[in-house]
Amino acid sequence: MSRKDKLYAKALSSPADIKFNDLCKLAELVGFVLRSSIRNRGSHNVHYRHPTTKGIMNFQPDKHGKAKSYQVNQLLNHIEEHELMEGRHA
Repeated sequence: MSRKDKLYAKALSSPADIKFNDLCKLAELVGFVLRSSIRNRGSHNVHYRHPTTKGIMNFQPDKHGKAKSYQVNQLLNHIEEHELMEGRHA
């Protein structure tokens, strides 16, 4: 099982328990490109764009370094909608 498959399975099974860095890595593995990363007063915001689907994702970690579950679900929905795990677009 590839790293992409493992991260995807983890996000599907437990969206509230995925690390922020793992969410960013999954986004990159399905084809998203980092557009900007901003650290401001202890917060960290990252902005991704997918070159094929033109999708935009913005992520911020919670105070414990985990991804916010609604952002995990947004990425999962985009992956499903555009069949990014099928390898056609990524």
